[in-house]
Amino acid sequence: MHTAVIIDDEFDARRIIKKYLERYYPTVRCVAEADSVEAGVKIVNQLQPEILFLDIKLGDGTGFDLIDQLQNYIPKIVFTTAFDEFAVKAFRYHAIDYLLKPIDPDIFVVAVKNLIEQKGTQKKEAWEIILNQVKNTERKIGIPTVDGVKFISIENIIYFEADGSYCKLYFKDAKQMTISKPLRYFEDKLIDEKSFIRPHKSFLVNLKFVEEYQKSDGGFLKLHSNKIIPISRNKKEEILNSLDEYFM
Repeated sequence: MHTAVIIDDEFDARRIIKKYLERYYPTVRCVAEADSVEAGVKIVNQLQPEILFLDIKLGDGTGFDLIDQLQNYIPKIVFTTAFDEFAVKAFRYHAIDYLLKPIDPDIFVVAVKNLIEQKGTQKKEAWEIILNQVKNTERKIGIPTVDGVKFISIENIIYFEADGSYCKLYFKDAKQMTISKPLRYFEDKLIDEKSFIRPHKSFLVNLKFVEEYQKSDGGFLKLHSNKIIPISRNKKEEILNSLDEYFM
């Protein structure tokens, strides 16, 4: 009998994985599940399951954060993800198993078969090398254009500015783009990028380019391009916390 733990912040995702295990692999028993990094770390360190189904994006962090906090024991891991295309590219490169949501049962069967056939467990040192490479992979965002999609490094984006149902992008080389998508579209795509904050309903800002915070006039951010970004009153505490975490 093989043991497994499922860590995913979506109840339905956990339910589907358990259902597929019962249907296709009754010899793999789910011994516990969790919906957060904090709870997941405790469960894995305590139970040391053979297999770990791990969501990339969790409410209090990422699957990478969870692996960083594990002790010497690392289970055989299969990542689950809805749309983290850049992590997926890295997983393919390193032959790491992953499942795209919604999970296809045929692909699930193959992934679990691969895990069961693996000899031994993962070495923490090997995972540290892989995770560093995944984290250092150039992160890009798909920008819809008239001709298709243009992939742009998020490191080059200074800020987004709402323009009605459109959005303007400003880059560090002083170039601009106008996109037929609202600001919320990009906020959702960058939700797990800790370097991006939304201090005001009209702006999404890359903290990498913030040079100064001023508390006068209700509070604002000064960017390296000398652009002044206002901070909404109801966002002030959240933004100050983000600045503290990012720069300290």
